[in-house]
Parts: sequence; C-alpha cells; structure tokens
Amino acid sequence: MYSKNKNLIILTLTLLTSCVFQYQIDLFIFNEKIFPSQIWRLITAHYTHFDLVHLFWNLTALCLIAALWWDDFKTLDWALLLLAQPLLFIPWLVNSGWQNYAGMSGLLHGLFVYGLLRYGYRPVLIKWIMFAGLLGKLIYEQLGMAGLISGESWQVAVDAHLTGAIVGTLLALPWIMRETFSKNG
Repeated sequence: MYSKNKNLIILTLTLLTSCVFQYQIDLFIFNEKIFPSQIWRLITAHYTHFDLVHLFWNLTALCLIAALWWDDFKTLDWALLLLAQPLLFIPWLVNSGWQNYAGMSGLLHGLFVYGLLRYGYRPVLIKWIMFAGLLGKLIYEQLGMAGLISGESWQVAVDAHLTGAIVGTLLALPWIMRETFSKNG
C-alpha cells in the first residue's frame, strides 16, 4: 500500500509539473539555439506541451498507462521511466534537427513498451495485440503517414515515439534477461 501511495505522489507531481510548465513554455521547451546555455531544457521539454490539447492528450495517455500497470509499477519503475528516460533521450534530442521540441509522447511510448515487456498484460493474447498495435503505429509513422490523421497544430515528432519505444525496451532488458536466465537456470 505504501508503494502505491508513493506512486500516486509521483504521478500527481508529474501531472502538476506538466501543467505548470505549460504556463511558462518558453522557459522549458527544447530550443536548439539556446540549449547549450540552458541545459535543463533537455529534461523539461518532455514535460512541456505546445498547447492545451497537446497537454490534455499526453496526460490522458499517462493516466491510462498508469491504470494499465498500477498494480505492477513500483516507485523505482516510475523514477527510472520519468527521470532517467529523458536522460537517455539526450543524444536523439541534440541530433534530431528539431529547432523546438516539447511533449511527453516519446516518454509515453517508453512507458508503454516498458510496461508490456517487464510486466506484460493478462491475458497474454491482449499483450500481443497491444504490442502489434504499437509496432504497426510506429511503422505507419516512420512511413511518413502520421500527419494524415492527426490534424494537430504542431508537427508530430514521430522519431520521438520510436526513440521512446527503443529506450523503454533498453530499460526493460535487464529484467527480461534476468527472467530468461532464471527460467533456463
């Protein structure tokens, strides 16, 4: 129970931080021209959004992911995924060519993949359907078709989605390997 209370605190702080950052967006988005002198933007950009619709959809997705694995995710999972994951995004962000970047969707893809790989989903068939859906979405985006249905007022950073999925996989690998080796003895 105590761990779930800590998880609720972490999730609430993430939601509040994203809302607060929204009102001072110019201080927190990644901007390639001023980034070297304001290094915090490498982290804060993931909790900042271009408009309220962007904020709403990302926070909704965060709550849905939390609901999927609420009983499984531990405080260490949340800390690893919400604090360490942005650090693993730095090479992509610095080399992405984006002049401005904001949004949580890359982190959300990492959370989703991590949850699927580390904890799975019951029944297992649903896990594979979810995984196939995500893989199809990522392929669809990489083929350049993301803007066909989005209609957003900002450009979708589809490479952030792919990077998030890769980072989520990398963060889940130690547990996957441990499970594999413990089963094979």
